[in-house]
Amino acid sequence: MSLQYDDFDLQITPLPGGKYRVHLNAPSGQSSGDFLLPFTDVDFGNFLGRIGQVRRGTRRSDGPELNAAKEFGGKLFNAIFSGEMIAQLRSSVEQSLDRDRGLRIRLRLTDAPELADLPWEFLYDAAQNHFLTTSIETPVVRFLDLPQRITPLRASLPLRVLVMIAGPRNLKRLDAEGEWARLQDALGDLLRSGQIVLERLPAATLNALRLRARGAPFHIFHFIGHGGFDQQAQDGVLQFEDEMGMSHPVRGELLGMQLHDHRSLRLAVLNACEGARSSRRDPFSGVAQSLLQQRVPAVIAMQFEISDLAAKTFAREFYCAIAEGNPVDAAVCESRKALFNEEFGQEWATPVLYMRSHEGMLFELAPTGAAGISSSVPTPEVPRSGEHVVGEAARKAAELAEATRAAEAAAAAADRERATTERAAKERTELARIESAKADADPRRLEAETAAAAERELAAREAERAARARKSQGGVEPAARKVAFPVWQAGAGVVIFALLFALSWHHLRPHSYSDEESEAGAANSSQAAPVASASPEHSGPTNGAANKSTASANHGDGEHQKQSRDAEPGNAPKQRSDAGATKPASVSADTGSSIAAPAGPAASNGTVADLSRTDVASSSAPNANAATRIRVSATDQEAKLLSRVTPVYPPLAVQARIAGAVVLDIVIAKNGKVESVAVVSGHPLLLESAMDAVKQRVYQPTLVNGRAVEVDTRVTVVYSLNR
Repeated sequence: MSLQYDDFDLQITPLPGGKYRVHLNAPSGQSSGDFLLPFTDVDFGNFLGRIGQVRRGTRRSDGPELNAAKEFGGKLFNAIFSGEMIAQLRSSVEQSLDRDRGLRIRLRLTDAPELADLPWEFLYDAAQNHFLTTSIETPVVRFLDLPQRITPLRASLPLRVLVMIAGPRNLKRLDAEGEWARLQDALGDLLRSGQIVLERLPAATLNALRLRARGAPFHIFHFIGHGGFDQQAQDGVLQFEDEMGMSHPVRGELLGMQLHDHRSLRLAVLNACEGARSSRRDPFSGVAQSLLQQRVPAVIAMQFEISDLAAKTFAREFYCAIAEGNPVDAAVCESRKALFNEEFGQEWATPVLYMRSHEGMLFELAPTGAAGISSSVPTPEVPRSGEHVVGEAARKAAELAEATRAAEAAAAAADRERATTERAAKERTELARIESAKADADPRRLEAETAAAAERELAAREAERAARARKSQGGVEPAARKVAFPVWQAGAGVVIFALLFALSWHHLRPHSYSDEESEAGAANSSQAAPVASASPEHSGPTNGAANKSTASANHGDGEHQKQSRDAEPGNAPKQRSDAGATKPASVSADTGSSIAAPAGPAASNGTVADLSRTDVASSSAPNANAATRIRVSATDQEAKLLSRVTPVYPPLAVQARIAGAVVLDIVIAKNGKVESVAVVSGHPLLLESAMDAVKQRVYQPTLVNGRAVEVDTRVTVVYSLNR
């Protein structure tokens, strides 16, 4: 026996200032109260964003979705049921249960249509910890009170369901065949038992529906497709198909007119599987109310997007309850309970029930063969007018064209993929060939570059040595060039020079040593006197000048002048010759290494002592570089090394298996640090590492007569892969 219900009517009317007044008419009495919506449009939008996205990978019955639903439903419940209103609700429920009846909560929202879009299905009683709509004892329906009363239809099983599946080609693709198969699978038991008969319209057009409505009776219209809202008409629409398979929006008013005269119709189910709700406006709210106004007793619409599995479960449970003779609101509650588990999340609140029937009982089912519509009556053939045939042919032609286009697109995609694969293979082959050729050419190119670099370094070194030689012999070259003059000119020049020398001997002697006297004056400023500038042949400081300045500082200006008068000009060429004989000997002795032994004090002192004795024995020389920079052999200078930095073996050289020695000429400053580095020879990949390491060396300063001088020496850095 089906459950009977008492009505708990809530009629809501708007007030100024955004308030609403609710008038209560219940079994326990009447009451009224004012309330404000407990959330803003932004809060409502955020809630929809969390609840409306139903296709998620993982759901939990106690997850954040359920907590959000409880919070939203609790606020809405407390806003409506406060004070006397909650007392009336508790009392009415108790009275109905005492009489073995349920309490149907009917929302009358005709005067406040904007509230019809709220998801009232989430009304949550926190005191009893349950949603009202999940119990058959307290179903919630949107009720539209119309003057014409509709009584239940006397019918016998099976109940006939007319199904329209609309998937316009210009909208998001809908798997029509899959939807039809899922619906048949969901109602398989009812179909096999003869309680339900499913009939699918051959075309999802308005004309096809109109022609079918003129035929044999059907009890339920089940629509699967897309929905929307017509801003211009301010009405919800269902997206039917036209003759070419494109979308054809049909307003609820127009759909209701086509179904108005079909008196056996008692229920419309609107399932928008691909039309998720994303705003305050519910597109099916207007369609449902329009159908109610056109004599359809009850409409079920989906206010959120519903998953395929949830839609299948809802259809099975709902139609089974209807076939058992339950009221439509009780059947919806049964389907909600089937969806209220962790598998479906909050999809239990997706179905919305709109009613104009006071009883909620849509059918008075009689046994099979009784008066009414008998199960033995065969389903008549759908009238097939010329328009219907043309529409079906157009639909099939459109489907064929669509399939052809899909096949062509797939073939084109396959061709593009094959071309891309072949091009990639060719590119890989060409790249491998280039890499192989490069690998073969790299050693030869590296050897050529190494030889060229060595030749360039050798040429540069030879040029640098020639430049230093010319610089050190700058005063001799003009005289050498004059040797080519005729003999009589050379003899005349000698005679003239002898005469001038005899007449000006007293003045020429101090003039040739003016630089030495200037340096002596710098050492002892109280006794020094400026002298006329030296001749071009003696333009820089010399070793002899350094010795003279030291003697002047020890013995006074008188002793210095005595040495100047007693000195003979012929000594200078002899000293220059001696210096020239010493330098090549130092160069030939360069045998330095990057791993030489640390410097010792004895070796350093010995080198300084030898150099000092040589300078004292050989009088001052006119060469400018002799006093400020000296050439020291690599072995002697290596003994003075204080700080060494081990060179880093370049990774590229290691990979190329390159080893060998790098020979560098360096200049050591007076403070013992490396001032400059010049490459003599070595592999290009090893040069930078060797130069960086040598530049960081620190030597013990080299002293000549107690003064620090610059040192020119040679260093060899050896790279070995076996190390």
